[in-house]
This record gives sequence, C-alpha cells and structure tokens, in this order.
Amino acid sequence: MGHPATQLPPEVWNHVFGFLSVTDRFNVRATCRVFKKLVDHRCLWKDWSVVLDFQNGPYNSPFWATLNRRRVTSVVMRSTRAKDWRMLAAGLPLTTVLVMDPSSQASLNHLQDFAHLKRLGIRGSSLLPDAFTVRRPHQLTHLSICDVPVSVTAMGRFISSLSQFSNLTSLVFHPMGILKEPVWMVRSILTCLPKLKHLSLSDLSLWALNSIPRPNPGPLGGAQRPPSALSSLELTNCLNDSLPEDAMRLMPGLRSLAVFHRHSHHDMSDRWLSPVCHLKTWLTDLSQLSTLVIVKGAPVKEYVMSIPATVTSLTLCVEGITSGDIGSCGGAGTRSPAPSHRPLAHTSGS
Repeated sequence: MGHPATQLPPEVWNHVFGFLSVTDRFNVRATCRVFKKLVDHRCLWKDWSVVLDFQNGPYNSPFWATLNRRRVTSVVMRSTRAKDWRMLAAGLPLTTVLVMDPSSQASLNHLQDFAHLKRLGIRGSSLLPDAFTVRRPHQLTHLSICDVPVSVTAMGRFISSLSQFSNLTSLVFHPMGILKEPVWMVRSILTCLPKLKHLSLSDLSLWALNSIPRPNPGPLGGAQRPPSALSSLELTNCLNDSLPEDAMRLMPGLRSLAVFHRHSHHDMSDRWLSPVCHLKTWLTDLSQLSTLVIVKGAPVKEYVMSIPATVTSLTLCVEGITSGDIGSCGGAGTRSPAPSHRPLAHTSGS
C-alpha cells in the first residue's frame, strides 16, 4: 500500500504547505521522504533567499542539491574567502540575485563566475565596483552599493563605467562619507542610465573640496536633454541645500519623492547649518508627483503650499507640525488630516 500522502495530488499538498511558516515546512519535511520531496517543490520557495556564512566550514553536496531542487537563485553571501566563493559558483550557478555583505577585492573578482546575475548588492567593500567587475553588466537591472569608501578617482571611474549597465532600472548608492559634486553626479547617472526608474542617494553635499574633472554640463533641464525615465527619487541623510534649487528639472517625471534630512529645523537654527530650503521650488517643478515623504528639515509652512495637487499619499515627520499645516495639505489630494501637534503626519487619498 502506498503512502497515504500519495492519495492526494501533489498540487493539493503544495497549496496546503504554502500556508505554513518556513519552520513548519522544515518540520513537515523531516517526517518522511514523500513530504521531503513535496516540501522541496520550487513553488514553495519562490522569491526565497539563502544566507551563507560558511562559519562551520563548507556546505555538503545534499545541501546544494536541495537548494537547486527548490530553484533558489537569491543569495546573501557573508564570506569573503575565495574558496567559499568558488563553492557558491559551483553549487548555485544560476544565481540571479546576490548580496555581498561584507565584500572584498577577492570576492569582487569572483563576480565573473555568475553569468545570470540580475540584481547585485555590495556592502562594506573597500573598493567601488565597475563594469569590469561583473561578467555581463548589461544584464543587471538592480544595483545597490552601501558603506563603500569613495575617493575622487574611484568616483570618476565608477561614473565612467555606468553606461555599461545599460538596463539598470534601480540604483541605490549610499557610500561612506560625503558625496561631492551632486549635480554632476545625478546628471551623469541619468544620462548613462536611460532606463533608470528608481534612484536612492545619501550624504550629498554641494561643498566640493576636491572637484572631479568634468565638462561643463550646461543649464539644468535644457532642451537638448532627452526626457528621464526616473519616477522615484530618495535622498537620505541630506542637508537642505544638498541639491540646487532647480535640480528637479533634471527629472520632471518623478512620481515619488522621499527626502530624509540629516537635521531638524531646530537643529539648523541652533548651529551654523544653512537655513536654505529648496523644497518649495522642487515641488513646484514636479507636476506629476503622487507620493511625497519628508522627514525632518525645514518647517512645513515653508513648502506646504507648493505640494502639487497630484499628491495622493503624503507622509510628514517634521518637528512642530501644526493643524494649520495639515489643513494646508488639503489641496494636495489628501482627505484624512492627521491630528494636530504630532511630529508625524501621514495622509492619503484616492
């Protein structure tokens, strides 16, 4: 007599197991060979990532076989040893998503072993990657670089290689230190990456102590520029004047803008920090904006009347926000004002 589990089609069991947590799936898998095979079906592990640290030595052959049966192609790699990277390339050759945390020159060299890579995250590296680091740069759609030291030479080389990532749709660039020459950098990114839809930058500064050699870019938003595909922009840990007043003319099609300021306006009034607020002009230039997030920075009253009427989702986390400020947001497509005298206001409307 066959196993009782075989009396139901595998599709039914896959549907049932889909309601279980990962821990429960492992428990069911350990009960018998039939359930082990059913639980390892790829439909139950879609969009699942495996974290590898090699702390207890190399993984055995059954481990890699299980991952391949589940069609796991997303990996967080926490080892920088060359032998571990060779084992990963041999064990999961179809890897499409790879996060290197941390990374080193040795591990960056092994990126050439992954021919199917589409999403790459690099954290804690000592060097910025370039197009030669990846085997097929035109295949990447998402690139994230965080906690990487930036020098003038490295930045210039990185920007120069961006055009090789021609199909990139998302770029997260949060290096260590302050990003200088932000206007040139943003313009270069948009020019080199025509398909880019999401851009996230941190630690921008207009104070360039060491300028990167570059040609005169001309006026922002000039007629000679092709329209940018960028629809989402995130600025983190920035100052009020991190980008110039007319910066949004580079990306007039933005539908989502999130600005996380480094300081509140109370901090700026108590220090030598610049009181300049460019948000008013930025918002005026964004006629298609639908989502707006602002954390800290200038008082809401300085830009609230410039919030476009197209905005249907608004999040404000600003000190000293008043009921009057919230009331002034009514023209921005909001319907449910938050209570007054709270530091966080989130309003949304259809």
